[in-house]
Amino acid sequence: MVEPVTVPTWLGSSPLELSQGDLIKNYSLPIPKREGNGWQLVLAPLDLVILTQSCDIDKSVQTHLLVATAHPYSSLVPQYPQLAQREYRLNLVRGQSIADFLLPPLPGVQDDWTLINFRRLFSIPKDEARVSERLELVSPYREALAQAFGRFMMRVGLPEGIQNCEPMLPGKARNA
Repeated sequence: MVEPVTVPTWLGSSPLELSQGDLIKNYSLPIPKREGNGWQLVLAPLDLVILTQSCDIDKSVQTHLLVATAHPYSSLVPQYPQLAQREYRLNLVRGQSIADFLLPPLPGVQDDWTLINFRRLFSIPKDEARVSERLELVSPYREALAQAFGRFMMRVGLPEGIQNCEPMLPGKARNA
């Protein structure tokens, strides 16, 4: 007999204070869309997750918050078929996808897997975030999100062809 899988709770109730990892529900975010030769802002209701560090949020000079979009996994697969590939899904579950962070479903709250993408970031007014409907990402998921975002941001791009330098490594014979 297969034992049922217990899904850990990763969401808490609406927090009083803003903090990194808060999930803002149905925020009307202005998204630029190209129309003809110009651009137009279209309001899109999106779920967002706060990426600004909690220690910075309370500072009066911090008037805006950095946020990423949080989408139901199944809604993204038709648009991005690579998300359905087995290897990619395994990397998501293992936390090895550099630009994405995955949260498991919560029956009755979030019925689908939630994918947070670090490649498309936005800034929203802190005062608007304070009055928005939001849920709290609880520990250790909050810290895992912060760590995943940190890994994404701190990557160092090395010059192409660095692998050609292997023969110059200490201890390698020059003419080997």
